Amino acid sequence: MLTIEVELLAGRYSASAHNDRGRAEWPPHPARFFSALVAALHEHDPVDDDEREALLWLERQQPPSLDVDLDVSEGIGRRSVLDVYVPVNPATLGHDLDSLMTDPEEPFRRAREKVVSLSVEPKSAETESDKDDPVYGDTIVKTMAWLRKKLAKKADVDFGVLALPLPPEEDLTDMVAPRTHAPVLLPAYLDLWMQTSPAPAVVPDVSLWLHGPKSGPADVQVVWRTDLSEDDLADAFNAKEGDSAKELPVAIVAAVRPSSLEAISLPFVAVKRWLRGKDTGDVADVEGTFGEERERGNGRFVLRWDGDESVVISAEVIRPGDTIVVPATRGGIRDGCFEPGSTTPVLDLAERAALFSRGQPVLRLHAQVLTQLSLSVPVDNLQETRRALEILAEQEEQTNWRKLWLDQLAKSKSSIVVGTDEPWAVLVGKRVRPQKLRALLLADDTVEDGVELTTDEDDSFHAGRPVTLSEHSADVERFARDYAEKILPKELIDDLALAGWLHDVGKADKRFQVLLREGSEITFFRDETPWAKSSLPPGAKAAHRLAQRKSRYPKEARHEVQSLAMLEKHLDVVKTKAHDLDLVLYLVASHHGYCRPFAPVVIDNEPVEVLLSSHQSKTFETVEFSATTSKHELHRLDAPLADRFWRLVERYGWLELCWIEAILRLADHRASEEEQMSGEVP
Repeated sequence: MLTIEVELLAGRYSASAHNDRGRAEWPPHPARFFSALVAALHEHDPVDDDEREALLWLERQQPPSLDVDLDVSEGIGRRSVLDVYVPVNPATLGHDLDSLMTDPEEPFRRAREKVVSLSVEPKSAETESDKDDPVYGDTIVKTMAWLRKKLAKKADVDFGVLALPLPPEEDLTDMVAPRTHAPVLLPAYLDLWMQTSPAPAVVPDVSLWLHGPKSGPADVQVVWRTDLSEDDLADAFNAKEGDSAKELPVAIVAAVRPSSLEAISLPFVAVKRWLRGKDTGDVADVEGTFGEERERGNGRFVLRWDGDESVVISAEVIRPGDTIVVPATRGGIRDGCFEPGSTTPVLDLAERAALFSRGQPVLRLHAQVLTQLSLSVPVDNLQETRRALEILAEQEEQTNWRKLWLDQLAKSKSSIVVGTDEPWAVLVGKRVRPQKLRALLLADDTVEDGVELTTDEDDSFHAGRPVTLSEHSADVERFARDYAEKILPKELIDDLALAGWLHDVGKADKRFQVLLREGSEITFFRDETPWAKSSLPPGAKAAHRLAQRKSRYPKEARHEVQSLAMLEKHLDVVKTKAHDLDLVLYLVASHHGYCRPFAPVVIDNEPVEVLLSSHQSKTFETVEFSATTSKHELHRLDAPLADRFWRLVERYGWLELCWIEAILRLADHRASEEEQMSGEVP
């Protein structure tokens, strides 16, 4: 007797019944298991002949008996969660669920009957199973009719991609699933989408063109955090601008930036109704209308995460596409699935997500976080904390990722203090290379390349270790050239490399250099070598604000706009090195997403002269940047930025200009990543 044991690796099974999309399927239909075996067989080319023969043999055997515990009270079977439906192949390969439970052979008998009827007894188009499908319309009926014609001429039909010929054009049109109507895409819409800084007052919703007008609003990404409380959100919402309570939730969450690995994507309307404490209805997993949202009511507070622009809001003003952070005590998750009625505190995954998504070992020394992570370590003395973590890392029972994580934290030299009423610290270890994580986890798709420095926030220059301006400029020039050589013509390659070398010269502002040195003028005067990156960790929001105030660097100022001002003053030198001067200037100004088409407004009441001597490159030699005022006023409407932007849009097109810009930004990100992992202070 052949026995096949099926283990659900995810610990759950999700499928709708083949004959009733309003009910979940349990137990799993044997046909689904056989389909999975066939799919696995064809994952590799060429197909293994022995495995194929084994499946052909299995296909000829009698229907299997199912040994499944159907007693829900025993914890096995259908769980009490919201149904989540996905479109399935609506072919009638079985009977109702009750018949399946009492007679496991029934689906196979009926499946064989269907195959026979398909080949020798063509069905009437008026039968019950041929009614229009809610997703595919009547295209299923017409496709089946075409297949019957093929079977009438042959004993069997080869469904291989290369073997099955396409139907004639006049027939194929009727067999393609209906396409949702979308509005005409006009050049004016592309012009609006190109402008990101500042964004136009009215911007067309891009989802109309991606999914059609009936697709419903974009999903909302929801993140749960244990160290964020309801009181923190309420106090921030009611506090006045400038109060410490106003910024506290942002500082708490920014200590470990949210990652997509810890977020759940939920329908916009479902999230709003959940936050109001109302019934959410069915949470659909298909693209389609979710229902109108007309109800109003008081919603609880959330943190809308948008980097340094994050703000605490009421649920009433959540927008489609938002990422929101809520307290873990609010509940909403059971057994890994969204269940709005659940009040059980949600597991906080921030530490694991930071490690798996960015390779960044972090640990919040917060009582509730430590409890969830099953860690008992001292928190008042960081030296003792690290010793305790080192001991835990040596314990054999630790899993691979925890051993690595604990070991990196025990060796950490950096920490962040979160200034709540009872301040607590965050340990930050040295970043782990993706290759090492992949080898450890044996999962190529578990780790995303990227670090905190790949953000475009105004703290992107806080790297955790100092990096000189000359080193960073050379690194970005090298990366930009390497990337561009693979896809761009010679002239654009040189211009991208030139922009990479010049992109950060505006950081030579003395006030910015003091900011990078944690606001200490004494440290700056000891060594005035221009830096590009600071030793402060990216998540140390309170330290960032203190350094900014002590340095007197204007809060709204952008170093890339100062770079542009310095290049504008020295155009006679720069233009001798550039093929397309406009492109070089634009790339320098926009490499953090600003100046598309206007620069941020900055009122510099205490301007300084910015100069940079002996800026060197092996390719572009040396440029001397003489004093350039920081009161450049490039934010004015009569500044050249907007005209240059539209000239380049016309010259390169909407998509190609964005593509070229993305190459430089990626080069900047990867150079920062390499510098952060390279080790000690230069």
